[in-house]
Amino acid sequence: MDVLTEWSRVLRLLSLTEEQWLENILPRGRAQNAINVCEMNIIDSWLDIVKEYVETRPHTMEVLVDIHTCLQHVNNVLRDIALRLGLPIHTVHSSQI
Repeated sequence: MDVLTEWSRVLRLLSLTEEQWLENILPRGRAQNAINVCEMNIIDSWLDIVKEYVETRPHTMEVLVDIHTCLQHVNNVLRDIALRLGLPIHTVHSSQI
C-alpha cells in the first residue's frame, strides 16, 4: 500500500464523515429530538481526535490504521443514528472514496 494514496483517502473519508454528520444526521436528529447529548459528544470527540492525528502525527501506516479505526467507530455510530432517523444507508469501502 502506498501511504500517500491511503492518506489522501483518509482525508476524503474524514471530510465525507464530517459532512454527513453536520449536514444530514445532526440537523435531522435535533429536529426529531432523536439524538442525545452523549451521542453528539462522542461523535464530536472522535472527529476531533482524528483531526488532531491528521494535523500532528507522522504520515505512517500505523497512524493510518489508527485513523481508519477511529473513523470506523464514528461511522458505526452515525449508521445507527441514521437508521433510527429512517435515513438511507449506503456502505462505501474506503477504496471507493
